[in-house]
Amino acid sequence: MQTFGRKAAVRQTGVVLDQFGPFRISEAVPWLLLASALRAFGHIAGKTIVIEVLLVQCLVFMAFSATAHSIVTESGGRSVIGGFSLAGKIRLMKNVIKKVLWFQFGIILLYLFLAVSLDLNDEGARELSSVVYWAGSFFVAFDGMVYTSGFFVTRIASSIMGVMVFLWVIASATERPVTWQELLKSLGEHWLAMAISVIVLTACMHFINYNQLKFLGFLMADVTTDARLQTIIYIFYQTAFAFFRMWLMIYVLTTALKWSYRNQRAS
Repeated sequence: MQTFGRKAAVRQTGVVLDQFGPFRISEAVPWLLLASALRAFGHIAGKTIVIEVLLVQCLVFMAFSATAHSIVTESGGRSVIGGFSLAGKIRLMKNVIKKVLWFQFGIILLYLFLAVSLDLNDEGARELSSVVYWAGSFFVAFDGMVYTSGFFVTRIASSIMGVMVFLWVIASATERPVTWQELLKSLGEHWLAMAISVIVLTACMHFINYNQLKFLGFLMADVTTDARLQTIIYIFYQTAFAFFRMWLMIYVLTTALKWSYRNQRAS
């Protein structure tokens, strides 16, 4: 089934993404604003706890699915996500987040297994530090799709995570099962487009990350000494850039998937 085809897609899924207009991201505003506030309060407390990371992931997913739904409907197609109740959207979120967590913990356990097998001399200690670095990058990779991170590897991990979440959301929007089997099937059909997307997104996010942090330094330099006002400015700054990063990620993935379907039809 060609989800992004023209006539075939209309008959089978009602989704057409060969053409689409401006992205409507207003539905994602409340979720990203809450996520930004939660991250800001975590920074104020001076520590990041696991429950905070999980809550931010849930909020980011709700924004991601809302934005993806807007893309589908703006393209003139049909997405069943818009008909979901809040409870239905939360069930979809739980389904995807559980899979994301299993993937994250699987990667972390793999790296920890590699760490245990290392010889802990001076060279081994450096290798262990590298393993922890990679494992930690995947732990924060989900919210790293829309927020800044100090790790370059996180940009790679976040791009991979973006591909996975995007394909699951598209599966749900077109009434296909949100399963590992469906994800692997989609990756098998569109592996080249998704691989190119990971490269493009990693480069884009690395460039944005550097300039976003420079802009934050400029923004906060002489703005005010009031800590509460600085927190409010920081929350809205994070939310605004999160909108842009999410829009860019879904735009790149949508374009890549459309290109893949066009190539399939041409062949």
